[in-house]
Amino acid sequence: MSLSKHFGHSAHALHGVEKLPPLPEKANVLVAGLLGFFLGALGVAIYFRSWRDFFYCMCIFLPLAITGIGLPVAMCCTAAYGIWRAYSSNEKLEAKAKGA
Repeated sequence: MSLSKHFGHSAHALHGVEKLPPLPEKANVLVAGLLGFFLGALGVAIYFRSWRDFFYCMCIFLPLAITGIGLPVAMCCTAAYGIWRAYSSNEKLEAKAKGA
C-alpha cells in the first residue's frame, strides 16, 4: 500500500522531493528530521539553506495543521520531509561523485 493512500495529498507532495536538485553538500538525515520535527519548515529551510524547501515544507505542514488532523501529525510529516530530502539529496551527490 502506497504512502499516499495513508496521508493523502501531503504524502503525494513528498514525491516531488526527488525532482529537486541536490543540496551543495551532504546533509545529516537525523539532524534534518529533528529540525523538521521541532522547528518545522523554518528549521528545514535554515539547515538546507533553501527557500524552496521552506515553501515546499509549508505546503505539507499548513494543510495538516489547519484541517484538524493535528499539529503532531504535521510535525511528523515535516520531519519526514526533512529526512526524505536529505536522503534523496545525499543519493544524488553520491551518484554524481561516482560518475565523475
